[in-house]
Amino acid sequence: LYVGYLNERKGLDHLIDAYRQVAAGDTRLVIVGTGPEEQRLRSRAGDRDDINFTGYVSDERKAAYYADADVFVLPTLHDAWGLVVNEAMYFGLPVIVTDAAGAAELVERHENGFVVPPGDTDVLAARLGELLEDDELRSRLGGRSGAATEVGDVSVAIEPFESAIDRLRNRRRRT
Repeated sequence: LYVGYLNERKGLDHLIDAYRQVAAGDTRLVIVGTGPEEQRLRSRAGDRDDINFTGYVSDERKAAYYADADVFVLPTLHDAWGLVVNEAMYFGLPVIVTDAAGAAELVERHENGFVVPPGDTDVLAARLGELLEDDELRSRLGGRSGAATEVGDVSVAIEPFESAIDRLRNRRRRT
């Protein structure tokens, strides 16, 4: 599952290509959202029945997609945070995120998924394949997401920014 805006910065080309490398059986990639890259991404996905674009959905429908999913992926090339990671964790999903998202800190802290380099389709495919093939791993990592009680707390998203500001202030004081 991917939820978010469909623009170049989100790295969906890499997710579609990674998914193509590992898709098997009854797996499917669900891309929830809309944006300027939607038509191009649909073309990239081709005529595959297992890659579904939902367009814009209501919050209720979005919650149903999270509840139905097995894995959440944010393949972003740059995101200050990525609140969708908090949402995925709330629903107990294992998460794959790039280290270009501030929310990667949540995945590292809770060890509830994988943090991959942005734009590295092969690493993304390898990690996605691991989660798709290993029910126990998926369950264990998803359990860690579900146990992370602070994912609904906005202060968790603020902490990395405060830390970065403090480091910058300290650096300026030394110079």
